[in-house]
Amino acid sequence: MHAIEPNDQTAHSICVMQRLLTITDLAKAYGFKSVFRGLSLDLPAGNFALVGANGVGKSTLLRLIAGAEHADSGRIVVDGVDLAQTPIAAKERLAYVPDEPVAYPFLTGREFLNLVAELRRLDDAELAAPFVEAMALDKHLDTRFQSMSLGTQRKFFVVAAFMDEPRVLLMDELTNGLDRAAREVLIELLRDSAPWRLTLFSTHDEDFIVRCDAQRVEMSRNELKLEPQTQRRLAEAMP
Repeated sequence: MHAIEPNDQTAHSICVMQRLLTITDLAKAYGFKSVFRGLSLDLPAGNFALVGANGVGKSTLLRLIAGAEHADSGRIVVDGVDLAQTPIAAKERLAYVPDEPVAYPFLTGREFLNLVAELRRLDDAELAAPFVEAMALDKHLDTRFQSMSLGTQRKFFVVAAFMDEPRVLLMDELTNGLDRAAREVLIELLRDSAPWRLTLFSTHDEDFIVRCDAQRVEMSRNELKLEPQTQRRLAEAMP
């Protein structure tokens, strides 16, 4: 299973290390409780693992970047588009797989993928077919979400994310509930698309991080920090 190659224009933009995600002075609180503040980061194409202590706000950060929640302050730019100023255009450039899949329980797998295709204005829901086959979901296409295991639900969300070929892919605890075969497929997809897509994912699975050739992004309540050698390389390569 191989990711679809980007067009020539996309490939050219990768060569100059285009910023696909820019976060500037991001802050979020719930009531009087601050989750984080002052978070800033620039990322190009590649696989990046968001790591940090439990409760530091990794899931919250991914929801903010996806536009599922609003930041209290700061700026998020997705593939050159400001999320606050033009949210629809920014969201068209990304896909998000949450930690807990949320779908109408009465939908079948097939209906779910058709709905995603319609919402994303895709020409053909059959774009999902190779990913459905790779994830061994053929036998679950006519199963309702309420009758699926968590792992099967997550697989459908992964397929929905990849079928749109987003430039920015966000995944929260992406290996939870996935069987070994699906995990291997996901590793291959992420490695194949790394030259042209930015994937930012949270996980506690160190082996998965290594297998994906992912760079670590350490998160604290007031900082997002890349490893020093990665930081230097990106600082030199990004315009």
